[in-house]
Amino acid sequence: MNLEQMQSAWTQQNQQINEQLEINTDQLTKQRFQSHQNELKQLTLARWVEAIVFFVLQIALWQYLVGNWGLTAPALSAGVLTVFATIGLAGTIGQIVLLQQVDFSAPIKTLQQQLASVRSHSMAIFKLLLLSAPFYLAYVFLGFDVLMGVDLYQHLSLFMKTFYVVTSLLILIGVVVFIQQIRYSNIHKPWVAWCYREFGGSKLTTLLNALDEFERE
Repeated sequence: MNLEQMQSAWTQQNQQINEQLEINTDQLTKQRFQSHQNELKQLTLARWVEAIVFFVLQIALWQYLVGNWGLTAPALSAGVLTVFATIGLAGTIGQIVLLQQVDFSAPIKTLQQQLASVRSHSMAIFKLLLLSAPFYLAYVFLGFDVLMGVDLYQHLSLFMKTFYVVTSLLILIGVVVFIQQIRYSNIHKPWVAWCYREFGGSKLTTLLNALDEFERE
């Protein structure tokens, strides 16, 4: 056997060893994170429950709008809440689709990307729904009309109307500033990490951290 044949044989053997190591690594990853598959199934079930809640809420709001159509504070409030309920429903369905695409048999990098996409989607929906905070009066106006049959806006003084408008604008500014700070580049900040863990999905965050640690091993 000449030198070229020896180099060729050595290269081929090295490739086989690397391929075997990759296979063993993927199998080990699958076994190690198999328990997390059940957690993601539970998360998917929870998202289905959320989707049903948003759907029922949408039906109720549309029924109210059809029966109380007009340029009144309660009707406009119902319209605003319908928009955010639609965002919540669409976002929840989108996350269900992403969760069903997660493949634990895929390479670590691919699995990380899939889980990161689910978490990013969760954070995007959280930020959109957070924008409903400045419209807190929509809940108040609609609640008074549904529970008491009273259009509260008609009974507010000019001072109170001005006060609520200014308050809503201040909350909007605060929410926008808050949302701008919630990005992954700020994950080192404790409160941002808490938001990602609580609203991006604690199980997703735990699994992503476990994958990062496994990849560094």
